[in-house]
Amino acid sequence: MQRSALDLATMLVADTTEVSGRVTADSIKHGLYAKRQSSLWRIYGLAIFGAVVSVGVLAALAPMPAHAQAVPPPSAIAVLQQQVAALQSQVQALQNQVNTLLSNNGLSYLVTITDPSTGAFVARSMLTFHADHTVSAILTGQGGPTVDFQGQKITSSFFSSQLGSWKFGNAGGLVARTIFFDFTNVIIDRLDYTATFASNRTQVTGTITITDFLGFTADPLDGGGFQPFGVFNFTGTLVTP
Repeated sequence: MQRSALDLATMLVADTTEVSGRVTADSIKHGLYAKRQSSLWRIYGLAIFGAVVSVGVLAALAPMPAHAQAVPPPSAIAVLQQQVAALQSQVQALQNQVNTLLSNNGLSYLVTITDPSTGAFVARSMLTFHADHTVSAILTGQGGPTVDFQGQKITSSFFSSQLGSWKFGNAGGLVARTIFFDFTNVIIDRLDYTATFASNRTQVTGTITITDFLGFTADPLDGGGFQPFGVFNFTGTLVTP
């Protein structure tokens, strides 16, 4: 009797252990599955969040469409282009004329220099633009008689002729620079010319700016010096053989 009761108790304990082990294993299995599912959802969520953030960044960095700008009508553009072409043609024609004359023979003019404020006579000059882009000039008063400047009789100084160079300027004109030496006052004079020619090159008009530099060791090509006389006007007539 006691043996039967012991066997029955043993069987009940075994069954309880088996059931308990099975329940525990199932619980662990379900827990691991739930944890794995949670991890997968977390990974999916991070992936989706990253994609959304990437799209937002790209959208923010994408260039905004430019605002439409007012564009002149084609007819207005065509008119402007024609006007520019006509001006370029005129400038080129004048330039060609000067090139032809200067490259062949150069140009020499008998020049009259006047006071720009009163128009009064100041001096006469011979001014030559050589084909090799050099300039030479002689001026009345180079050791000659007195001259009338702004109503005053001024005794001429002894100074040299002018030598220098020229280059083309705007609209068929040119600019030139010459140097001469004033032996009486020990001064170097720089003369800056602007010249504009008539269509047939028989007449020239322009300005002369005189800048003085004290002493023969001075540099007349720098930005210094002083201008006791300022700017003069001149007109000239082509000297022909």
